[in-house]
Amino acid sequence: MTLYESFIGDYVFAPIPSPVLYKGKPVGILLDNGHGTREYLPNSKRNCDGSIFEGEWSREMVARMIPGLRANGFDARCLVPEDKDINIHTRAKRANTIMKNEPDIAWFYLAVHLNAEHGGERAWKPDSSGYIAYAAEKASDFSCLWAKTQVAMAREWGLGGNRSIPAEGFKRANFVVIHETKMPAILTESLFMTNPTEAKFLTSEKGKQTIDNLHAAVLCKMFGVPYAVKIG
Repeated sequence: MTLYESFIGDYVFAPIPSPVLYKGKPVGILLDNGHGTREYLPNSKRNCDGSIFEGEWSREMVARMIPGLRANGFDARCLVPEDKDINIHTRAKRANTIMKNEPDIAWFYLAVHLNAEHGGERAWKPDSSGYIAYAAEKASDFSCLWAKTQVAMAREWGLGGNRSIPAEGFKRANFVVIHETKMPAILTESLFMTNPTEAKFLTSEKGKQTIDNLHAAVLCKMFGVPYAVKIG
């Protein structure tokens, strides 16, 4: 059993009776849980006390997000159920293949990550904090609005921190997973795991519920549906 499977447990992927629609098609959300577990990345993508390995936190977060998103009408799926760190180009190809094979669904890509300050795997870096969302350099209008809405709502929820956000309200970068995917796509950096205060929040039940609910609430806002089901 993979770590993602252990987190998702015995959840049943039942058909969605009242799907959210976009241009007449049910909406599908491909959730990309970034990086791999400590078995594959023992010395990187973690913080200094080992309380967070990004690939493990992201797997738990995606497993938490799926039931709530599906309850709210989104066909949410995990793109990377494996424990190992799947190559970023492979991740993008997986998404594009799903889009090609299931054309009756309107697909959207959400890469779920945590931020880290350089050197934070050796010592805490309390001077870096806050929530960030990215769209690709030449992203679609939808992707840009999605990233902007993600950052704005995070700040409304008290997760702004001290990160400098451009005037357009989000950051741009050609990360492979949002640049090579052929659908609207964003990447979220849900606070800094190398900041001791934010690490404590991210490992708490309240923090996990907040990040889960934030992503779901933004998607509901983007598609004009009420955020009717909150998990946790």
